[in-house]
Amino acid sequence: MKDAPTFLLLAEAADISRASISTVRWWIETGKLRAHRPGRRVLIERSALLAFLRGEPGPVEAAAPTTAHEAIAASWGDRQRKRALRRSGPR
Repeated sequence: MKDAPTFLLLAEAADISRASISTVRWWIETGKLRAHRPGRRVLIERSALLAFLRGEPGPVEAAAPTTAHEAIAASWGDRQRKRALRRSGPR
């Protein structure tokens, strides 16, 4: 188990990065920082956070959304996402 990754909670990641919890959530929602969501918890791999803080490109799988509205909608379920995007109108 030496090679097992170390995971941090949001509050721990915020302490390490000296940022607020809402800022760490924003990094996750905009695709700048990868997080795992087992159930309701949000876990961040320690090595990914440290690489992000050093400015290294992260291993984000999906492209970052183009607008803040799309970033927030991407974290919602399908029904909420469709409703929110329908309300935002044409771009």
